[in-house]
Amino acid sequence: MTREIHGFAKRIYEERDWDALPILADALEDAGCPDKVLCLECGGTGVFQDEFYCNHCNSNGEVPNPILTH
Repeated sequence: MTREIHGFAKRIYEERDWDALPILADALEDAGCPDKVLCLECGGTGVFQDEFYCNHCNSNGEVPNPILTH
């Protein structure tokens, strides 16, 4: 499945077929790509080093996967 998804993504890029991106996102989800990832701002802790809650992830430590939401 990974080879097929890679080939599909490459075709989308080469042909500039941006309308096919939602189909690619569905294929990635079906292949197990997570819909949430760790917040890079707080490192997934939900708290900054100074003990303030992270506003970027609303202090839950996760954000929507940018690959799927782009």
